[in-house]
Amino acid sequence: MLAMASFGPDGGIVSTAEELMRFLRAFFEGTIFPRNYLSELYVWNKIFFPLQYGKGMVKFKVPRIFSPFKPLPELIGHSGLSGAFAYYSPMNDVYLCGTVNQLSPPSLS
Repeated sequence: MLAMASFGPDGGIVSTAEELMRFLRAFFEGTIFPRNYLSELYVWNKIFFPLQYGKGMVKFKVPRIFSPFKPLPELIGHSGLSGAFAYYSPMNDVYLCGTVNQLSPPSLS
C-alpha cells in the first residue's frame, strides 16, 4: 500500500465505497450530465473475453452458453488497480460498488 500512497495524481478516484456508489448513481442517472450523452460512451471494442471496452468504461457480459436457463445481466462500469469496482446493471437497475483491498492478483475483484 505504500506504493499506492506514493503515486502522483493520474485522474483516478480515491474514495470510500459509499462515495463511489454516490458517484456511480449520479453518473448513470443523469445528475452529472444528461443521460442521453451515455449513448456516446457505449461504443464497445472487444479486448478479451468476456470484456469489452468503451470510452472509459467496461462492459462485462457473460455469454448465454454459460447460463443456458436464464441470461445473466450485463454490467457496465470499471474495476480499479487496487481491487475496487463500480458497476451498473441496466437490466436490473442495480449498482455494485466495493473493494477487495488487494493489489494482487489484479483480477480478484
